[in-house]
Amino acid sequence: MEKQKGNRQLNTMIILLLIVGLLSFFIFSFVQYYRKMDTKIADQTRLDLKTTNDTAKASLQSLLKDNQNWLESLAMICDVPDGTGQENWWDIVRRFDSKGLKLGVADKKGNIYYSDHKRQKIADRTYYKSLMRDQSSISKVLMDKEEGTESIIIGVPLVRDGKVKGAVCLEYSTMELGRMLNGKELKGTGAVLVFSKKGNVAASYKGMEKFHTMYEMLDTMKYDDSSELPAMEANIQKGNSGYLYYHNNGKLRMLYYEPAGISDWYICTLAVAETYEETLYSLKRETLFLMLKGTMITILLFIFSLRFFRLHRSEKKENTKDALTGSLNRKNFQRILEKDLKSKRRYIACFFLDIDDFKGVNDTYGHQRGDEVLTGVASCLRKSLREKDVVSRYGGDEFTCLIYGTKDRKKIEEIAGRVLRSVTAENHVNISIGITLIKDGDSYGQVIERADSALYEAKIRGKNQYVIL
Repeated sequence: MEKQKGNRQLNTMIILLLIVGLLSFFIFSFVQYYRKMDTKIADQTRLDLKTTNDTAKASLQSLLKDNQNWLESLAMICDVPDGTGQENWWDIVRRFDSKGLKLGVADKKGNIYYSDHKRQKIADRTYYKSLMRDQSSISKVLMDKEEGTESIIIGVPLVRDGKVKGAVCLEYSTMELGRMLNGKELKGTGAVLVFSKKGNVAASYKGMEKFHTMYEMLDTMKYDDSSELPAMEANIQKGNSGYLYYHNNGKLRMLYYEPAGISDWYICTLAVAETYEETLYSLKRETLFLMLKGTMITILLFIFSLRFFRLHRSEKKENTKDALTGSLNRKNFQRILEKDLKSKRRYIACFFLDIDDFKGVNDTYGHQRGDEVLTGVASCLRKSLREKDVVSRYGGDEFTCLIYGTKDRKKIEEIAGRVLRSVTAENHVNISIGITLIKDGDSYGQVIERADSALYEAKIRGKNQYVIL
């Protein structure tokens, strides 16, 4: 009896030790998991912030470059300012007189003319002197004492017979430039600011007008380490990029800054780190729960995962890919588009394209070469489009693509042009593209019919081009 009791006690002790050991293992595992996930979430948050900032940087460079190109075109047809008020550019100047945006034409004497024949002296401005040396220029941040606003000026020289006769200038207020950068594409991802190394703000947003510099605004925030802001300033003076963390109204905020690639400007994105904090808090609760219920939950999750995997695997038996090109097949493309039309409407445009004179490739070089061309074109489409866009082989030498997100017709045209150039360069064949913008209430058949009609129009017009209907 005593021996049996001793054995039971020993068995109980062994079981207890096993339970303690198992719980210790789970506690250690989940603490390690928590630390690892904390690091991973923080890294992903930083990466998302940098990606947003890179997008804003590309938008800024594109905006200024497009404006400069437009000004150069305008300068080619503008009359040289002669003070008569009869020059051919007055109507254009008046059209661009709005809050935050002004167009002006300057003469060689340093007078710039705005709408209603308003004249201003700019002979002593650095950007004007550059223009008179036949150099396109983007000014530093300028202060308008009369209106109490700050602005930047994009200018190009007005040249006739090889000599500079004046300049055409487009003036953006810092608030207007900031409004354009913080547009729909970046909405909800964080506020974008552009500033010089000295902290003068070139692209601003509401609330920043009460601060003289970017550093003055950041100096009002709270930091875990008081050396963070001076370290950021020193980093910027060296031309480096980096992150800054601070607290405002009790919320953690993150800022990523990098050179804008224009003058001595820097561009930064500020975001409230709510997602990071919420995820971290949720992770803490989950870790505690898993530590207390580890063994039971692991077993349940294991059983559930096995059953779910088998169910999921049986539902996924149908092949969704085209066997030759690796792109989505027509049936799956139709399923994706029909689902999107009925719900979120994330896809904005549909491309319908085929390879020009593809029959000639098969007839001349054989079907193996034709298959190589199809595979190459499919690969090129996937590389030329973005990750969220959809590429499908519709049939034969025809492909369909869904363009995600952007409603900007120019952006869609840029994508189409990039696809045309890329396919020709990499595969030595030409393609024609029919494009339709997807509308509310469209059915799958209507989208495909319009895109197909646009493709037919592209063929009629001579191939190797895109048409939007």
